Amino acid sequence: VTFEASIIDLVGACDYDIDGDDSSVSLEYSVLFTATRGPAATSNQITVPFFVALADPEGGLVAKQVFEAQLVFPEYAVRVQSTEQIHQEIPFNQAHHGADYETFVGFQLSRGQLEDLRRMRAN
Repeated sequence: VTFEASIIDLVGACDYDIDGDDSSVSLEYSVLFTATRGPAATSNQITVPFFVALADPEGGLVAKQVFEAQLVFPEYAVRVQSTEQIHQEIPFNQAHHGADYETFVGFQLSRGQLEDLRRMRAN
């Protein structure tokens, strides 16, 4: 194992700009990560791709954006925390109430990582 990373917390706020057909919602998030350096690590830092996605009340994807968190370990540290500040501006459909939308945050996995997870779950 080189590194293990976790998303620990998400704090967010929304600000609506209601203006006819050009309405939008401004989303501000703080995403807290932790990472542990494993025995096979050869570097003191890890880049963790993650996404923030918004789904409408029917479950349809409204927006998804991929970000990268850089976690740097001090010389002898095994564990580190980092908070990423995220901003997204998303067009908003006034036919639904904002509270009906759902936010999803997760790691953006590569195709190989997805295949590994599927194999582990099948066993």
